[in-house]
Amino acid sequence: VVLYSSDGNARTISGLNMSPDLVWSKRRSSAGRNVLTDSVRGVNKELFPNRTDAERTSTNGLTAFNSDGYTLGTDSGQYGWQANGQTFVNWAWDAGSSTVSNTDGSITSSVRASQTNGFSIVSWSGTSANATVGHGLNAAPEFIITKVRGMTSNWYCYHTGLTNATKYIWLNSNNAEGTQTAAWNSTDPTSSVIHVGGEAEVNRNGYNTIAYCFAPVEGHSKFGSYEGNGSNDGVFVHTGFSVRWLLTKASSHGSDWQLWDSARQSYNVNANTLTPNSNGAETGSAGYAVDLLSNGFKFRMYGSSSNQSGYTYIWAAFAEHPFKTARAR
Repeated sequence: VVLYSSDGNARTISGLNMSPDLVWSKRRSSAGRNVLTDSVRGVNKELFPNRTDAERTSTNGLTAFNSDGYTLGTDSGQYGWQANGQTFVNWAWDAGSSTVSNTDGSITSSVRASQTNGFSIVSWSGTSANATVGHGLNAAPEFIITKVRGMTSNWYCYHTGLTNATKYIWLNSNNAEGTQTAAWNSTDPTSSVIHVGGEAEVNRNGYNTIAYCFAPVEGHSKFGSYEGNGSNDGVFVHTGFSVRWLLTKASSHGSDWQLWDSARQSYNVNANTLTPNSNGAETGSAGYAVDLLSNGFKFRMYGSSSNQSGYTYIWAAFAEHPFKTARAR
């Protein structure tokens, strides 16, 4: 997690101790788009999780991935990397050292994968037909975010906490899970492939799709679901590690996605949320209060955002430290 205040000038982010392959940026202090750039699509290529827009090319967005960070240009306004006097957060993931051709599926894909980190970036050319796509993780991904790059389309997501593989949820929307058998061909991913069907917003013929695939790694990442209890003494979810980054979404009902991290607020109770399906500024309301703990997370509020009684929620969490070295917070 990277925090900075922008002066509107180009800057180099360093000291990450990795060469990142996916960077997600969000302006905190005022409204601005969520922006994603990755090393498979290439620098200067941007997608916007809160919008259905096709991929945008910008020469002043993220301009280079470096050995221990990345370089940002001067893009400001709605596109979210820089704006004089504004504060930003960037979230970065490492997907390994090389992009390779993967023939595990019926469609040959371009894959950059880190099995250690349980994260891969997958690109393929759509077919509008039932197919399989190799993901390179050697473990079944439990959270997959997809976007057709060259067209207006929703961000279709697969998640292990949804009812079954006929279901999807949109990253760009507050809608509950929907049913679409043509998204994942009604089949869960395996340790080698993603299943896709003829859904045009996942696998459209003649268009390239990008997928961000996450598999659980003990002490590093975990994905699941829980039931809200409608109490300020809220649900506790065990992860087995100190939580650095937490994403939740009601899957049974309409409600915004919510995202917390321990960098923007380093103490509990943590109420500093951002919303991937919105361009809104950071919110610090008690209505979004959660404790990010050494072994999981616990809600300190009730309401539709993350802890409404009778609602089912999906979640994704990433670690600050392995459990054996975690410190209570």
